[in-house]
Amino acid sequence: MKTEKLGTVWGQLIGIGSLILVPLIIVYFVIESGPKGPTEDWGSAALVTYAIGGLTGILVCAPMFFRRQIVLSDNKLVISHSFYTLSIARSDVSSVTVTELAKADELGISTKKNGVAGFGYLSGWYNGPYGDLIFCAISSRPIYRVELDGNLRCSIIGLSCSAQMAQQIARWV
Repeated sequence: MKTEKLGTVWGQLIGIGSLILVPLIIVYFVIESGPKGPTEDWGSAALVTYAIGGLTGILVCAPMFFRRQIVLSDNKLVISHSFYTLSIARSDVSSVTVTELAKADELGISTKKNGVAGFGYLSGWYNGPYGDLIFCAISSRPIYRVELDGNLRCSIIGLSCSAQMAQQIARWV
């Protein structure tokens, strides 16, 4: 069994985190700068509310930091990436083709089905241009397109992993 932790670019995670925290900060300053009555002090209540909201957002995004790995065994491939996991039995796969891509756009994603995307970070399920289902676990470079033939729910995987792991996946069947 081979296991590889997938990398993450900190700029991606900071960018995604800012999508949660920046609106909270803006709302706080809008509330704070609004008109106040003689006995109203919304500042401290708003600050506590948004601090709790921000911490909740960080806890919700924690899987982006910690759940990123590929486990390849003789009979199973398991990819865990943020909130999403793909598990493929070797008996369901008849052939595997692995191609290195210059950028994630070459995967052919048309729409997001159920995933997290932002700042080059792609995780989860996406639709391809012809109705095919694409699983993405992309958080760094190099990026590989793994095409699987067989009795599978998902036939294309977008994956950021080492060249050694990509070669092992290509030789898996």
